[in-house]
Amino acid sequence: MTGFKSKKALSDRMAEADAQGLRIQNEWQLGMDKLQREIEARKDENMALALEIDRLRKALTTRFARSSGIEEQLMAAGVGKRPLPTMEECLEWAQKLGIPDDFRIGKKHG
Repeated sequence: MTGFKSKKALSDRMAEADAQGLRIQNEWQLGMDKLQREIEARKDENMALALEIDRLRKALTTRFARSSGIEEQLMAAGVGKRPLPTMEECLEWAQKLGIPDDFRIGKKHG
């Protein structure tokens, strides 16, 4: 005994269950496709961030390489191991480190 009044009712119920199963399978596949697209987008974002981190790391390394020698000389001058820097040395160091626009010679201050 199947619990259905007729073979037709059983057949209809089986067809409905098959249709429901196909709907669930289609919804699942759509969800998986959406997740895959999100994963790919995140991979692209991660790659862009990795490239930006690499660029910033290189910029910092360059900046530290430029400034470390000057910092050593300033520390030596600060503890009396060398004379204070001359005006020419200060200008050279400023150019090496990068002079802010407000302190550039010849700039009109308004």
